[in-house]
Amino acid sequence: MFVHFEVFYYIFILLAHMRSYCCWSVNNFLMTGPKAYLIYSSSVAAGAQSGIEECKYQFAWDRWNCPERALQLSTHSSLRSANRETAFVHAISSAGVMYTLTRNCSLGDFDNCGCDDSRNGQNLQQSGHGWLWGGCSDNVGFGEAISKQFVDALETGQDARAAMNLHNNEAGRKAVKGTMQRTCKCHGVSGSCTTQTCWLQLPEFREVGNYLKEKYHRALKVDLLRGAGNSAASRGAIAETFSSISRKELVHLEDSPDYCLENRTLGLPGTEGRECLKKGKGLSKWEKRSCKRLCGECGLAVEERKAEMVSSCNCKFHWCCAVKCEQCRKTVTKYFCVKKGGQRGKNESASSRRKNLRLRKKH
Repeated sequence: MFVHFEVFYYIFILLAHMRSYCCWSVNNFLMTGPKAYLIYSSSVAAGAQSGIEECKYQFAWDRWNCPERALQLSTHSSLRSANRETAFVHAISSAGVMYTLTRNCSLGDFDNCGCDDSRNGQNLQQSGHGWLWGGCSDNVGFGEAISKQFVDALETGQDARAAMNLHNNEAGRKAVKGTMQRTCKCHGVSGSCTTQTCWLQLPEFREVGNYLKEKYHRALKVDLLRGAGNSAASRGAIAETFSSISRKELVHLEDSPDYCLENRTLGLPGTEGRECLKKGKGLSKWEKRSCKRLCGECGLAVEERKAEMVSSCNCKFHWCCAVKCEQCRKTVTKYFCVKKGGQRGKNESASSRRKNLRLRKKH
């Protein structure tokens, strides 16, 4: 399985931090020493990768589109910003690790993890119909505990930025728990469903991403200095401030930069050259407005380009055993953000070439 370089770096740092822990326990299961964490390292890597992929999906048509530089999670890495985009990166990465650990637990990948039956047998009422907890609920408690040991170990500081990252890590875990879906099975004579047995299951990870994207738009700015935390008094003020904010909410310390413009110092490419969408089936309003958001509002023009796509089509199965396809070609229209005047210059040069060609033919 391909795992991005940043994910390898991520796991390396996580495991390095784990060596400072003596022992820990979860679900009445005790394992001692760093070897315990190696059991989960592949799941952590896969979870971090799924967080990266979801980040890129959620921001594909935004000015900030989750660039590679944003994926380094350590407080002391080159990622120094503490804006709402950083908040999302921490939350979705933490959620991805917890989600994958929980899912792999349900798949039986870990000997020390099974169904969450802590609430089984409890009776509840809804709309006059009784139901009780039962079945095999996904063990999010296990995923939460293990992922917290891994992800939060990156934050060794006590300043405002470390507090922000830890808060957003927790918000990511809360997002997984908050999007769990209840599944029920009916019981009763002739399918009367007089009683239901219900359990909790993980949703598609896309639901977690959508949930956190909404939290991103409503992220709270904490009015603290980034360097706060050099004294016991300031650490106390930081702890008090963050404790007053719901752990479900994303928080940030700084305003976001202008993502329209290239900024090599911050590793921001700007929106020039970015593709955008104008029309097409199944596009959301957000996607349909991407050209205005990425190009027009950033002082750029929209350039239309034609491209030929080749794909397999009219595939037929031949006995036995081969599938033969034809190659179909289709011209598609794509749109890109370009500097104003650049598009006009291209049109003018093309017009000049056609004019010169006509003159040569006359002579």
